[in-house]
Amino acid sequence: MSEKFDFLAYLEPRPTPAAWKAFIAEDAQGNWLGNWEALAFSFRAAARVLLQVELSDRRETLIVPAAFVVRHYIELFLKGIWVRLRNAGLLSDDVPTNHNLQNLWGKIRKALIADWDTLKDDPDVREFGRTIALLHKFDGDATTFRYPVGTDGTEGLGKLGISIDELKNAFERADLLFSGIDGMMSACDC
Repeated sequence: MSEKFDFLAYLEPRPTPAAWKAFIAEDAQGNWLGNWEALAFSFRAAARVLLQVELSDRRETLIVPAAFVVRHYIELFLKGIWVRLRNAGLLSDDVPTNHNLQNLWGKIRKALIADWDTLKDDPDVREFGRTIALLHKFDGDATTFRYPVGTDGTEGLGKLGISIDELKNAFERADLLFSGIDGMMSACDC
């Protein structure tokens, strides 16, 4: 019979059992899981940090995590908008549980345009639609930036790469659009 491997022996300082459970607890701070937009803002902050560090050192070690966090921020914020639109009676369905950004944005865009027709021809809305289409094309099921292989066995991005500068630009454009949408919705108590 072989001995059980004790990986904790390699950690210095050795964590106590209390340290292992401390980061998830009933009395822990930061429980935003029930609030889509608050959770989105925490991912927005993380995206800013990852993008800033990657842009400053250009080691290409944080590009993929930054892409994942930016994508997740966009998804969470869109789902937060969905909840607000549903609460205002502009959408009837519950928040989708899948990661399909294209369908999510399509329904949100339609609901927003129904109430604010000026968004129909807005260049920022069109540009955001192209960003969503690009994210959906390469990361439709939210796994490309998290795993080296997709759920269908295909290799992530393959021979493609991610431009950190363009990722930062897309993040900033999305963030500005979200600020505008948030302002419009707040003005009408949505």
